[in-house]
Amino acid sequence: QPDTRENQFLDWFMRGREALPLAELRRRVAAASPLYFAEHLPPFQIHQGEADVAVPARNATPLRERVSASNAREIFIYPGAGHMLDDTSAAATARAFLLRHLN
Repeated sequence: QPDTRENQFLDWFMRGREALPLAELRRRVAAASPLYFAEHLPPFQIHQGEADVAVPARNATPLRERVSASNAREIFIYPGAGHMLDDTSAAATARAFLLRHLN
């Protein structure tokens, strides 16, 4: 269902395209997923709270399994943290990452 949390942005792919065949809509969704081109992504980090109900941590898990374990591609899941990562090391970790890769 488009109005569920897991599909909160699904209507972006469908709006104005309702007449397209389901296979084309699926192709558009798949083409927007970083899972299909992870090896071509620039350096990135994902910081995710394990207890986040707005963006479930399980969204990051397949990507973490897909990318190489390198300094350029890091995914952090913070145990017990929700959507706001204020009480974690996320900001400091992200800042250090940016300094490493912007120089």
